[in-house]
Amino acid sequence: LLSKVKFIDDSIIKTLYENAIKDPTVLMKSFDINENDVTYNTNLISNEEIAKNIEVVLLHKNNVTTKQIAKETSRNFGFKSTSKKTAARINNVLDLMIAHDKIKLENDIVELK
Repeated sequence: LLSKVKFIDDSIIKTLYENAIKDPTVLMKSFDINENDVTYNTNLISNEEIAKNIEVVLLHKNNVTTKQIAKETSRNFGFKSTSKKTAARINNVLDLMIAHDKIKLENDIVELK
């Protein structure tokens, strides 16, 4: 199963491992498998992991717009494409980070504070 995945972040493996200890079937539940591809179930990624990933993107890229942040963050997780569900999840975390004054949004550009 894991041999079909082209890239898995270490934090994702750690989360899968921790959840697999509680429920051995979690590994199978974590991936949607079809003949050609494996996609990760983003519900298993915590808001904290997403927030850290947003921070990493903002540390390494300049002038990231609100439209780009979801795509860049999902690519940083190793996803080939960004679904509407994944983008909405990342944008929700982005909104929380803005509300908690961890990042600023100015002229549609997202920056770390």
